[in-house]
Amino acid sequence: MTPPPPGRGGLGLRIGVTGGLDGAMRVLSTLRGRGYRVRGLSLHVDEAGDASVLDCVVATSPSEVGLLLERLRRLPAVLGAAET
Repeated sequence: MTPPPPGRGGLGLRIGVTGGLDGAMRVLSTLRGRGYRVRGLSLHVDEAGDASVLDCVVATSPSEVGLLLERLRRLPAVLGAAET
């Protein structure tokens, strides 16, 4: 599954996480706690493997992209985060 394409004010993200569903929930909790609105979400959970993939569209301005990616990459559960 792929998330909806980023629309006006939306940023497409692909985030690799450890910890299966728990790791993905940590990322989503961080986004919500920081006030980011998630407009689209797709999650491939691999409980038995090394990494799960979270694709989402987040409402943010272009000036906040760098800060958002930096915040995500600091999370222990995040293996990598990139704009799509």
